Amino acid sequence: MKQRLLRAVLIGGAALLLAGCGSIMGRTTMQDGHTYYPGVRNDMARVSGSGNYDYDFLTRSRAFIDLPFSLLADTLYAPVDYFHGPYDGKGASDEATPPRR
Repeated sequence: MKQRLLRAVLIGGAALLLAGCGSIMGRTTMQDGHTYYPGVRNDMARVSGSGNYDYDFLTRSRAFIDLPFSLLADTLYAPVDYFHGPYDGKGASDEATPPRR
């Protein structure tokens, strides 16, 4: 019984860690400046094949599967996005580094 519970917890935890990848990527790497639902925009760009990259079947499938999770995560992050403002793709280390002359 304990082994089944442990297995269920591990599988559930792994599923939660894998869910919403587009939301995280949309807030950390995208530089398009969209504030709301960047994860859904990221996943839709991959599924539709738009952009500078030619995505393979596996990448498009993963983005399609991730789409509902990104929608849920982006909805939960909406209040944070409201106060954050547009995402510019710059991390904290980029702001702390002085410009080169």
